[in-house]
Amino acid sequence: MRYERTGNTLHDDLAALMGDLQTQMVNSEWRMMLADALHGYLTAVSIGPHAVMPSAWLPGIFFRDDERPEFKNEKQAQNVMHAVLNVYNGVLQTIQVGSFSPFISWTEGDGGEEIDLSLWCRGFLLGTSVFDEAEWDMLNDSDLAEICLPIFFNSKTERLPEIYASEQLKRMETLRAESGDLIIDAVYDIRDYFKDTQGAAQSVPEERAEPKTGRNDPCPCGSGKKYKKCCGGLV
Repeated sequence: MRYERTGNTLHDDLAALMGDLQTQMVNSEWRMMLADALHGYLTAVSIGPHAVMPSAWLPGIFFRDDERPEFKNEKQAQNVMHAVLNVYNGVLQTIQVGSFSPFISWTEGDGGEEIDLSLWCRGFLLGTSVFDEAEWDMLNDSDLAEICLPIFFNSKTERLPEIYASEQLKRMETLRAESGDLIIDAVYDIRDYFKDTQGAAQSVPEERAEPKTGRNDPCPCGSGKKYKKCCGGLV
């Protein structure tokens, strides 16, 4: 599997951060969502109805909200956490400077290499669940539903017929070749849709070569708890 390169320096830097995160997870007993899905997930978190502290969305990337990930030692837990936060900052940066593009993998198909948007889109939809249903309410807000249509359509989820009329789905089918560009437009339209409630985007501390978070220091994830009572307890 390889990832699309567009010549966008920020995008390529983000790819390097993704690679670092995957390296950090190699010896963990846990696994997290694939890079495509993670990028989609963090994009939804970044442009949603309001700013969300990392303590609210970090558990979601490990799939099991009711359990803490198990790492081989405290240093690995810190490295993974910092790597995730660096990726989040990278997503924020590409959106803020207008250089956003979905992080999409290329896979081998019958006709050669193919781009599959579904992983990214499903990750994005998972990211919307970080917010209350009333905050990201597409069932009762036709304008928001229309904006999100390219993402839902390319997610290949069975929920589509429950949300969209057949005419909308047929229209997206005719525009399938333009799906990548439509998703980029949708991301910025969603950001603008929520601009009145979002407030300032919140970046988080970048990873240092040797993380030195003390056990009694505030956790870098922003929960307000001591590190030993929060992400430091992941070991």
